[in-house]
Amino acid sequence: MKKKSPKDNQGTILTVKKPFYKRTWFVVLAVLFGLGIIINIFTDDKHQKDAAVSDTKEVNTITSTVDSTEEPKATSIAIQLIAGEKGDYGQSIVMNEGTDMPEELIVYYLPAGIYEVENIGSFPAQITVYEGFTRDESTGYDNYTASGDAKLIDKGAKDTITVPENWFVEIHEPAKFSLVKQ
Repeated sequence: MKKKSPKDNQGTILTVKKPFYKRTWFVVLAVLFGLGIIINIFTDDKHQKDAAVSDTKEVNTITSTVDSTEEPKATSIAIQLIAGEKGDYGQSIVMNEGTDMPEELIVYYLPAGIYEVENIGSFPAQITVYEGFTRDESTGYDNYTASGDAKLIDKGAKDTITVPENWFVEIHEPAKFSLVKQ
């Protein structure tokens, strides 16, 4: 059965326009817009992941120069520490384990030496050097055994710290530091 065309009161055939959302041009635009959003989401995620990976990689550079008239210069190591990320030197520890206040930390065991430290983060941040920690059997909580340098460094500022053999460095989010061993 054939569909009848609508007519007005005088018998004139009326043309019925499709709603805009059923028109071909609108459907094509909607599909392109949807694809653009999906591609943008995946592209942004990839760029953010790539940026995060490049930010979190620690840079270990060993440089030495030899001149026929000079002694070889000392070796320097450049390290980037980002709070919450292990990198090459980080280890996860749990302080106060088994208590009502356990604290998961990432601490950094750096080679012993004196380091020039630059705060490359967006906020002032503290970097602290600790010997270790021991359990207080009477309370069940852990205490730091000894602390060394503790420096609050402004954004973009530099300072120095000394890291003794087998001591660790602790930083907290959102800290980001660049360290160069002297």
